Amino acid sequence: MRPSQSETIGLMSRLDWGSPGFRQGLVDLAFQHFEKEGVRFAILAGGLVSYPHLKRLTGDNEMLLNLWEEEFGGDYDLEGDELAEEEGVVSDEAGERAEGVESGEDEESGDDGEFEREKKPSRKERLEQARQILFDRWAETIAEMLPKLSGGKRIYIVTSPAPNYDGWIGREIARRLTVQRPDIRYWGEESVQIPLKYQNKIVWVLGPEKASWRSKYFSTAVDRLIEDEEKQTSRALPDLWIVGCTASSLQRPKGEKKRPYISVPALHRLQGINTAENQVGIRVVEFFPQGHFLVRNHTFKDYTAHERQWIPDPEGTPMQKGIVAGLKSKDAMTIGMLEDALQMSRQEIAEAIEALNASGYEPRILLDEDSQLYDFDRTWIETELKYPMVAADTCQEDTLLNWGCLHAGSVFSEYRFFVHEVPKIMLRQGSKVMVGSGDLIEGLEHDLDKRGETMAGMNYTDMENLAAWMISRVMLKVFEVRLDEALQSFKEKAPGRPELRSLVNECLVTFLYREGNHDAWVLKRGVVPLAVFGPALVSYLTGGVAVILKERRLKLPDLQNITETKVCYGEVHTLPSGVPVTLLHPFMARALTSSLRAQQMLEQAKTPVVVGANFHVAINVDQWDSDFGQRVAQQVGSIVWKTEFEHGKLKTLDVGVGHVRILSHEGRILMTESAFFSEGTRREEHRNEEPLLKFMDSLGNGS
Repeated sequence: MRPSQSETIGLMSRLDWGSPGFRQGLVDLAFQHFEKEGVRFAILAGGLVSYPHLKRLTGDNEMLLNLWEEEFGGDYDLEGDELAEEEGVVSDEAGERAEGVESGEDEESGDDGEFEREKKPSRKERLEQARQILFDRWAETIAEMLPKLSGGKRIYIVTSPAPNYDGWIGREIARRLTVQRPDIRYWGEESVQIPLKYQNKIVWVLGPEKASWRSKYFSTAVDRLIEDEEKQTSRALPDLWIVGCTASSLQRPKGEKKRPYISVPALHRLQGINTAENQVGIRVVEFFPQGHFLVRNHTFKDYTAHERQWIPDPEGTPMQKGIVAGLKSKDAMTIGMLEDALQMSRQEIAEAIEALNASGYEPRILLDEDSQLYDFDRTWIETELKYPMVAADTCQEDTLLNWGCLHAGSVFSEYRFFVHEVPKIMLRQGSKVMVGSGDLIEGLEHDLDKRGETMAGMNYTDMENLAAWMISRVMLKVFEVRLDEALQSFKEKAPGRPELRSLVNECLVTFLYREGNHDAWVLKRGVVPLAVFGPALVSYLTGGVAVILKERRLKLPDLQNITETKVCYGEVHTLPSGVPVTLLHPFMARALTSSLRAQQMLEQAKTPVVVGANFHVAINVDQWDSDFGQRVAQQVGSIVWKTEFEHGKLKTLDVGVGHVRILSHEGRILMTESAFFSEGTRREEHRNEEPLLKFMDSLGNGS
């Protein structure tokens, strides 16, 4: 049955409750986004608690025995039996009680009728009882900490048994949460399938069973988890793999991989490296009846990187304000460092801090006795600090439709998909920019024409002209639909020339492109790559726009001035929001490590957004660094579905186009939305013998 409606789910991972990196403010912010996105349910994909930190408490016997005394001590005769148990002997009073029980004497003693108290449990039993109390209290705290989704929507928890994530403690607490909160469901450890009610689909949540090896590349742990599960499972593979605990944000489509997958960022301030942790935030996945899905990555790492700026300023003296400002900008400081910064005496500074704490200002400023550093109360930062959500009307939006490796002139390119389906995708997704990241033509090197992989008789000029025509068809189809929609506002009166110029400029998408290695094969012959392509595309667009306007009884002079601005060649460009983008086409082969090439492109590029191609496999990689903040690299697959070279190397291609939508604020990326589309591809093939057969047939019919 075909789904009748879309369905949106929220994904989070690695809350790491109990660790110094836990942030209540991040959890609250995540649920604000979930509500805004209208998720039907949320999944916590591992990392409910931090086992390494909680384990220390469960192993603190002195604390546990004190906890037991606090809870149960009053129910037992603690003096005689306590000493007897510790010394390994039984007191006379205890012995008499035991004998009385064995002889069947009345348990009442003395004339006052008091009941004898129950025998005190052994030390081992008390420790175990105290641990259960501790788990109950932790579960109560987490149940209060974790926000609720409106309408009683469910939160599904999956824990990871790995000792660097949840361990066995996570399982114990998750089970208790289902008692504390009716909206919470604990679906198990490590490997769990969750059905999508309205999509007739299954998502399969994976988490590490054991600690993973560290790696430079985000995809190493993710790929390994999925490949291991695919090998050992006897169940049908899911519609989407969801991998938690890795603190990464990856997306791969179905193609080279058997099923699409995504990984989930962490939702705490990152403290250490287990695999290749980088991402802080949440993901939202929206499934559509047509079969595709969009993945939105809301990044919170800018919040944690600069979290002190959200600490409130005091309403105190100028010195107190200066102390707080210094701690916010420079982290913890000694009294000497504060003295140098404020040019005040140490006594005055110490008195100002004491007065500020006494005034009720939070967070309090505390002195660490070991380091003699003053700093804000860490517990307050973990549990009370709030992060504001950026207002939507202050954000800029860019929407890109990305592709590479069109290989115009190849007998294996998906021509019909590109000309007819890509415009539909762009209209549906609201694409304002189209990116062609190299290899627009097939070329003739390596005797491709003699091998039968190019259309018979085509030369480089023909191929560049074909590529220009195909791209112009896509741009003109999108333009025509958007123009008709815009003209609905001019039913009473036709737009004037300034208005029409603005409409044309707004409705015609911008095309950014660069050369690839196939395009550059002509360099050794002294020919500039794509020299024919650029002018040909401008010419096709100019003529096409003029025809569309004429059909609507409209006319605009100097159309070529507009179309020329819409065709942009080069490696670095600026998107409408002002965010720069780099187009890369490395002259190198793919790697078995999924994210390796995309991460290499991010290392070379000096822009927040990167679009790359040439590897014929697709992946979307989000990465944060201190210079740019959040960044995104979309490595797109190809429009050609096969090459004899790759076929001979046992390589499978990811065929289709990519989509990226970016929300930014003051040049910093807040959200990226990504998808890969291949609907309509059909392994199109044009055999060179077909024209010959048609010619022979025409000769025969003409006799």
